Amino acid sequence: MAFHLDLLALSGNEHLVETVRTLRSKSRLFGLRAPEKTDTLRESSLEHAELVNFVRKREPEEAQALLSRHIQRALVEWRRNPTG
Repeated sequence: MAFHLDLLALSGNEHLVETVRTLRSKSRLFGLRAPEKTDTLRESSLEHAELVNFVRKREPEEAQALLSRHIQRALVEWRRNPTG
């Protein structure tokens, strides 16, 4: 979760960061496998690194497209394995 909160903090919007922190702590996807126990951890880590590169290079369209793919992939994984 730290990566996601650190990325949000770059926006300078502390209210957004705290809102997401609170929501994630309250809705922590109970029953799902931890990412480190799936094949998705490596792919997710690569996406995180790519996202940081897009942010550093100030390429918002590429960052937005990657975030959309990243979130969709996570949703598919969660739906595939709702009980762990």
